[in-house]
Amino acid sequence: MIEWTERPSGGGSEDGRGSVQADMRAGLPKVGRLARWLVLAAVVMYVLSGIYVVEPDERGVVKRFGRVVADDIVPGIHYRIPWPVDTVETPQTTSIKRMSVGYKIVDELRGLRPEPREAQFVTGDTNIIELQLLIQYVVKDPSSFLYDVEEPHWLIRKVGESVLTKELATLGVDEVLTVAKVEIAQKVKAESQAVLDDYGAGVEIVAVHIQEITPPREVADAFRDVASAREDRNRIIQEASGYA
Repeated sequence: MIEWTERPSGGGSEDGRGSVQADMRAGLPKVGRLARWLVLAAVVMYVLSGIYVVEPDERGVVKRFGRVVADDIVPGIHYRIPWPVDTVETPQTTSIKRMSVGYKIVDELRGLRPEPREAQFVTGDTNIIELQLLIQYVVKDPSSFLYDVEEPHWLIRKVGESVLTKELATLGVDEVLTVAKVEIAQKVKAESQAVLDDYGAGVEIVAVHIQEITPPREVADAFRDVASAREDRNRIIQEASGYA
């Protein structure tokens, strides 16, 4: 006689599920520790992100929720409340910056001539001349430079151009081309500084230099002829005085 023995169904699968659950329960503490370490590392990195460096030629300006709370941070390593609470700007305050009037510095480096509308000005006796001016300046108030005016670099150009136009309108072309160059540069420096101070631009003009001053190319020959005639006149007068 053949006897049948009944095997319990599903025994193997229950053992497998139990083994997986046991492994998961054993691994949960490790996952928890890893998560805690990751959170701790993220917190440490966030806290360390508040460290910033101000270079020797810079000054730091700290804003908290958009309001300036410190505007003259000296060079060195400093700490701020990390973003988004505090933000830091570090403009250069000791290096001399340059701005041109009558031409573009980039075009000059490329060897390109300025456009006539940039370089041409009208003198007091309604003559047209071409003049190129270089303004050198430094940042004296970092907070004002950054936030009180829009695009202070280009503001300097516009102010210098305006003051130069006003000054040339009081002089004759002969003065401009000969003896008035130093006077023009000094007046542009002083009056431009006064206007920028009124605007609160936070800059100090160090120097103003006239790079080039010439008659327009179309009439340059005529100007040279006039200059030569003037020299001949002076020479003849001197010779006549000598004979006398």
